[in-house]
Amino acid sequence: MQQNDQQQQANQQPINQQQDFKNYQVKEGSIPQGQGQGQTQIKNKKFIKYGALALLLGFIGTIFLLPETVDTSAEAVAALQQGYSTQLPVGTRLLGKDQQLQSRDFIIPHTSAADKQSILVWDFAAEDGDYVQLFNEIGAITGVFMIKNTPQAIEVAAIGVITVKGMIDGGGGITYAIYSPLTETIYYNGTQANAQNTYTFTKQ
Repeated sequence: MQQNDQQQQANQQPINQQQDFKNYQVKEGSIPQGQGQGQTQIKNKKFIKYGALALLLGFIGTIFLLPETVDTSAEAVAALQQGYSTQLPVGTRLLGKDQQLQSRDFIIPHTSAADKQSILVWDFAAEDGDYVQLFNEIGAITGVFMIKNTPQAIEVAAIGVITVKGMIDGGGGITYAIYSPLTETIYYNGTQANAQNTYTFTKQ
């Protein structure tokens, strides 16, 4: 009887070891369902995020690298020839680089009852470091400042003489435009360092 019991135990022991080994393999090799898929989704989200950021930065850089638009229409050509325009938008560029233009003094009549006006001044050619200063009959009304392609507002009298004096020529002459809201007109002009233009506003 004892021999039979020992043989049965010997026969059962390999079976139990095989079962334990199978169970061990299942436990150690098992991966929770969806874990690998989740990691892949995280990587994909990061890739999309950084890819979108790179595209956005590239688009912004392209905008800043685009050249400024120069108006070469018939209205722009006429404005340069006659020195003024009532049709072109404020801030319009007429030249890609500065040129020696005719220096003009303007007498500007208007019918406004205003005491003051806010004129706009800008460089209608290349923004290359041209500096001017504005005066009235009493003295300076601005400091020396660089004229840029972006219009700058300056408050002046509605009646009187405004003088624009060239201070520094960045190269090729000082080109600038002045818009008066009293006449809704842009006046295009050119000057040089230590030279000046006058704008005489009168009431009709």
